[in-house]
Amino acid sequence: MRIVLDTNILVRAFVSSDGLAYDLVQTLLASEHVLVISNEMLAELTRVLRYSRLQAEHCEDEEAVYDFAGLIRHTGELVPLNILTVAPIRDPADVIVLQTAISMRRPHPSFWLSKGSPF
Repeated sequence: MRIVLDTNILVRAFVSSDGLAYDLVQTLLASEHVLVISNEMLAELTRVLRYSRLQAEHCEDEEAVYDFAGLIRHTGELVPLNILTVAPIRDPADVIVLQTAISMRRPHPSFWLSKGSPF
């Protein structure tokens, strides 16, 4: 199965090794399933992980952010994002994630997991 996770889930997996998001990402990366990601999602992920508040609360440094983003990049499937793709969604924060799912070649993802409101 090819799965796109909302970047909020990836952030939660990074900051808490005892939560459901961490368990989900670890299980996904260790399985035959494929995490699908775009460069735009990686950019959003690293931008959020570099928030000073987040780094201060979780004592993570730039190297940890780099390592996590590299792990996601190298174990996942990177798909090119077509920014002209219309993503009919209520929450503009989820546009990049939905565009990533839509930009995948067939088969499209079986699941799209998001912390936010339904699309």
